[in-house]
Amino acid sequence: MTISGGRSIKRIAKERGMHVFGNFLIGFRNDDVVSGIAIDKTPTSTYFWTFVLPVYDENTFLHMSLGERISVGEEGATNLSQAYEVYLQKLAHVKSPCDLVKYIDQRGLSGDYAGWVKYISLIRLGDFSMAKHALGALIGLPISKVLRERIGRMNSALLVGGEAGAQQLLDEWSVVTGRLLGSAPQGGG
Repeated sequence: MTISGGRSIKRIAKERGMHVFGNFLIGFRNDDVVSGIAIDKTPTSTYFWTFVLPVYDENTFLHMSLGERISVGEEGATNLSQAYEVYLQKLAHVKSPCDLVKYIDQRGLSGDYAGWVKYISLIRLGDFSMAKHALGALIGLPISKVLRERIGRMNSALLVGGEAGAQQLLDEWSVVTGRLLGSAPQGGG
């Protein structure tokens, strides 16, 4: 993806301190959260989206399920700069499981993935009473097969190992996401 003058969006993103991961520009990563901007190139336009994901979910690919489209237009440094500013405004503060729960609630995000992230974030925080309420709300939604399987695995972890077992499962999932992210540095944002 190049812009006038031959400079690529990805090169500009690197100059801003973002890590390029395919069409995802990682602006922040720690042990709990990864976030940034996704580039969605179509034949007629380039769309920029925010994305934020819990590292402690079993992510085998990056996605924009908790993000939103923030810019439409042609490729260019100006559009990337605008997208980056919006990203900072919307997501720079989301750095912990507690921040993810607040983000989901404040944005009024619904659906199975938002409910799932709220549930596992509350488990990560050790708030099992609120996690139980979040699970109740999640169960009332149409749930994808993948999330149904993860809920089953979490229920098994809770049955066998209690709260420690649930935390251990989240740690195992963090390893999967860590492998996906590879050399993407921690920090940023």
